[in-house]
Amino acid sequence: MTTAVYDELARHWSRLHRFGHVYSIVSWDRAAMMPAKGNEARAQGLAEMDALLHSLRTEPRLAELIARAEQEPLDDAARANLREIRRSWTSSNALPARLVEERSLAASRCEHAWRSQRPAADWPGFLVNLREVVRLAREEAKHLAGATGLAPYDALMDQYEPGMTSVEVERLFGVLQSWLPGLVLSASLAARPRPRSTSLGCSARSGKSESFNPRRSNSWRTASITPG
Repeated sequence: MTTAVYDELARHWSRLHRFGHVYSIVSWDRAAMMPAKGNEARAQGLAEMDALLHSLRTEPRLAELIARAEQEPLDDAARANLREIRRSWTSSNALPARLVEERSLAASRCEHAWRSQRPAADWPGFLVNLREVVRLAREEAKHLAGATGLAPYDALMDQYEPGMTSVEVERLFGVLQSWLPGLVLSASLAARPRPRSTSLGCSARSGKSESFNPRRSNSWRTASITPG
């Protein structure tokens, strides 16, 4: 038996990876190098690319290819890769193309506006943009939950930490809450500046400086330093 179907899927996802690499470079340029007035045009370009990548991940023929590839004699690495391909395909098909594009535009606009709103403490202006980001995130969560059977927030987390749930997050942070505040307090107290000693080579009993004898062996190492 061969793995021809899996190989075809791997080539398709390799193409998606290369497009994603270009997308990352363009995104970096927008954040680090692009003049501020170019943001809207760049945001629209990134949204268009998000829509293109989404269409490549949701091609109708992929459903059959994935099902056939799962019947092929794959090694462990290929089997794991195919599992991630199915995850990507499932989550992508849960989202309408319209939402993918709107989400991309909202995120770009919100982040860019935040650059000037933060130093100006323009919280009302930031809230307008953030509300749109949150609204679209909730819509995304609803679609993903329907496709995966998870709770909405769990479905969002599953995109970044597969298998993580709200219950587990609560448990982990509950453990941290039991000891972390005390550690932070201890560290802050230990970091407080202490008075520095201003006396060098002074006698703790008399308060007088000891005379320096150049013939005394290692005298510089044994000079008494009195704590302040």
